[in-house]
Amino acid sequence: MATSNPSERKLKHGFSFLIKSRGMFDISDVLFVGNDWSVSQLKVVLLGGRNSGKSCVGNLILGKEEFVTKERTSCSRRLGVVAGRWITVVDTPGWWCDFSAGDTSKLVKREIVSSVSLCPPGPHVFLIVVKASSAFSERRCRAVEEHVDLLGDGVWGHCLVVFTCADRFLHKGAEECVERGGAALRRLTEKCGRRSHSVVLNDPTDGAALLLRIQELMSENGNRAFEMEESISRAAAEEKRAVEERAHLRLIGMKRHRALLRDRLRPITNIRIVLLGAKGSGKTSALNTILSRECRRRVGRTAQCQVGEVVKFGRQLTVVDTPGWWMNYFSDESSHFDQREIVLGPSLCPPGPHVFLLTIRVDRAFTETHRRSVQEHVELISERIWSRVILLFTFGDWLGATTTEQYIESEGQPLQWLVDRCSNRYHVLNSRTKGEGFQVRELIGKIEETMSGGSSSWHYEIEMKVLQEVERRMRREAESVRKRTLKKEQQRRRARARLGEWIYPSLNQVFVQSF
Repeated sequence: MATSNPSERKLKHGFSFLIKSRGMFDISDVLFVGNDWSVSQLKVVLLGGRNSGKSCVGNLILGKEEFVTKERTSCSRRLGVVAGRWITVVDTPGWWCDFSAGDTSKLVKREIVSSVSLCPPGPHVFLIVVKASSAFSERRCRAVEEHVDLLGDGVWGHCLVVFTCADRFLHKGAEECVERGGAALRRLTEKCGRRSHSVVLNDPTDGAALLLRIQELMSENGNRAFEMEESISRAAAEEKRAVEERAHLRLIGMKRHRALLRDRLRPITNIRIVLLGAKGSGKTSALNTILSRECRRRVGRTAQCQVGEVVKFGRQLTVVDTPGWWMNYFSDESSHFDQREIVLGPSLCPPGPHVFLLTIRVDRAFTETHRRSVQEHVELISERIWSRVILLFTFGDWLGATTTEQYIESEGQPLQWLVDRCSNRYHVLNSRTKGEGFQVRELIGKIEETMSGGSSSWHYEIEMKVLQEVERRMRREAESVRKRTLKKEQQRRRARARLGEWIYPSLNQVFVQSF
């Protein structure tokens, strides 16, 4: 570590005096002096998993509420003057704490790389934010390493681990956090040159102390900013430009197609819908949003098909929710019960559904494995189903200012194949938005357009051969259950009879001997 100069020692002495004499102080009380702070502007990038407290750390540094504390897909940059010095803070999108970089959306990974370009020529410090109260496993450590490594070689020399805590009474020092965190956390701090710091998020005193810790790191690096490899930054910029161009073309094509379908719209009073999707994809939340149902309990897994009905905007809506599949399981790996329920779903809204809503989470990566899983499970019903499928993107609040088209083009070929298979029919649903009437009204409009542009049949014709095969299988299963139950009952009767033969003679013998 670089030796502190007299000005820096003077600053630290004054910092300690303020804490002792006043108990707490405002961040503006710190006056940055000395050669180590001669650069014109401090630039900081925040990295970390979801709900780690990144945005709150940014607010702590700037001394005011600048960042909105909610997850999003794009970087957010804020500038502020602290003690007469300009500070730039870039908050990056968070990743799922236990997910590898391969499971993170490409949109998020590109934004992490692009964060460097938001503070040219480069940031002085990367703060890796870790929630002090959360267990830090080996898997979580690998997730941090993989996401930070996206920035290229040399980044770890500019990294500082920051532990966050919301309560002063639960606050622990950085060294104690590292020791309690175990081997994985010690390895992470080792990669950062054993640099770590701990803050209480609602205490301005800790904001000033964090800036002093940042000063030390800058001194170690000779005030040099991080320089990303030109090939990495160029590739990210070119990809972003290409995504925006493709997204614009997709949006234009979608609007033209919808305009043609609107000319053929016919009045509809009854709409039948079947929901399909993986476990945790938001199917049941979508059902509750469409039906305007309040769900105060935690939404669990749909084990069997459920049917809901409501009259909305002058239409009678019938919605069938089907069991989900594991998103990385192919159809032959799903249970026979789940397969059967998926196939039976359309028969619960006779004579057949008008559309199928296929739910996809926008806040997770969509890989080729997920694409194949979706295709195989959807085609359990029929290969002819695609002309009536609308993609329903869930957890739409996560997209923020990112358009649906930008998300589709960013995620890559697997998702684009699925969108194209559905003839560019998609809708974004945000189940957290209060007053969801506009979202549902827009969805109903897209459903009606799909019905107008479909085949000669007004609704999906259930394939009787598939349904009859499922019913035959159900009868065989029912017969098998009946035989198994009968066999168990016979075994119980024989067991009772043998038990009686053993107990009653013994009792009689005891009774005779007693006389």
